[in-house]
Amino acid sequence: DCAGTDISKKKVYNSVKTASEKEVAFKPFEQSLSGDFRPDYPWKKVKKCAAMLSFSGKDYHGMQRNQVGELKTIESELLAALAKAGTIDPQWEHTPAKAFFTRASRTDKGVSAARMVVSLKVLQEEDTVSKVNSHLPPDIRLHHVVRVGKNFNCQQLADARTYLYLTPTFAFSPVTDVVTEQWRCGPDTIKNINDVFKH
Repeated sequence: DCAGTDISKKKVYNSVKTASEKEVAFKPFEQSLSGDFRPDYPWKKVKKCAAMLSFSGKDYHGMQRNQVGELKTIESELLAALAKAGTIDPQWEHTPAKAFFTRASRTDKGVSAARMVVSLKVLQEEDTVSKVNSHLPPDIRLHHVVRVGKNFNCQQLADARTYLYLTPTFAFSPVTDVVTEQWRCGPDTIKNINDVFKH
């Protein structure tokens, strides 16, 4: 009857619709198998590495990246250079936790460092150091990048840290002297200073 015909038509329509939906759903999977669905992701080959760098901190607000991104820091410059060199996923520049980024220690504003170590996942190549340095300012230099184990933590595994404090000599001048930058310590100045520090 008419009612049965309508039901039959609905069944046919539903079966065709379902088949069409399945085809649409299967197509991305089929494309992914052929490699046409999305471009190759080059950073799938990244490995955990330790990177050694040195820098003059005179023009920077310390080592640690500023979350807001308004202050120039050593980490912000390093991460930007790594991204420009194609060594890390460009998105990791602003989300370094995705690269498992850690530092051996932090520095304050204006403080410099020699042979500072950081660790993160990078795409290690023969020319990694030179490529990254080409994108770094001259007061920051990357020295080495070496492969480490996945559980390596440069902060916890550092076996030594050496701190050197530099003070201008005129800071030790007597309060009675008229001081300029040309002032130099006298024969007894260093001895007197050491005697004060002993107490």
